[in-house]
Amino acid sequence: MVLLKLILSLGLMGATAVNAIPTPEATTGGHDRLPGCGEVNVLLTGLPPYHPLVIQQGHDPNGTEIGLRESQKMAVDAGYNVRCEFYGNRFPE
Repeated sequence: MVLLKLILSLGLMGATAVNAIPTPEATTGGHDRLPGCGEVNVLLTGLPPYHPLVIQQGHDPNGTEIGLRESQKMAVDAGYNVRCEFYGNRFPE
């Protein structure tokens, strides 16, 4: 019984290891080249800077908003398509 469990465990680990190795088809979607600038989309989600939970944690809402805008600008300048989705109050009440 112990030998059977060992064989099954090794078989499952081997199957996992084979699936974990990236292949060109998995990384490029079946194409011969990797995606270039403007072809990769980034979606940022989270709480807006003026959300009560952000303020309760001691973060400065104005500084947080500036940091988020700078991060988004850096990603756009790097060639990514960026979309930010915030949940909650976007502006101070």
